[in-house]
Amino acid sequence: MKNAADMKDWFQEFKAGNNLAFRHYFDQYYQLLFYIAYRIVQENEAAKDIVSDTFQKLWENREKIQTETHIGAFLRAVSRNLSLNYIKREERKLSSEEELRYLNDDLEKTDLVNDLVAAEMTKRLYDAIESLPRKCKAVFKLLYYEQASTREVAEKLGITERNVLNQKSRAILLLRGILTSGIIILKYFLAI
Repeated sequence: MKNAADMKDWFQEFKAGNNLAFRHYFDQYYQLLFYIAYRIVQENEAAKDIVSDTFQKLWENREKIQTETHIGAFLRAVSRNLSLNYIKREERKLSSEEELRYLNDDLEKTDLVNDLVAAEMTKRLYDAIESLPRKCKAVFKLLYYEQASTREVAEKLGITERNVLNQKSRAILLLRGILTSGIIILKYFLAI
């Protein structure tokens, strides 16, 4: 292998795959390519990565390059294109992050609205249960809050099981009427 002092035709050696010739072009163009990349991307590390990728592409395409002048043109074009691609990727990433942030805000607002609706419905249900007639309310609370059986409710309240079932049906009908009107009102306010 020739040393740097003996190397007369850098271009032919480069095309043949000589690392020393590659280093010659690297040293010759690095600063210029860094300047081009940095002017576009405005980030030191990104510019270094772009220059590195540019030289990698030069090495991979060395057999296609026709003249030494073509090396400089190739390097400048690749560096510029990689820099512009970097900017496009960053803009897409920022756009995607903005979209995700927007969707997340929407989800949080939706969760808040759902929580408010659930809280309002729970309050309305509790108020509706409290507004039931005395015996209806007692049967309903024992059945649904305390999970008592029909027989246990009948024994506790001193009424028949049939009366427990009648009071339960009456409570459900009354609650359905109260809550249905509340849901219609709630839907109206949510639509505003």
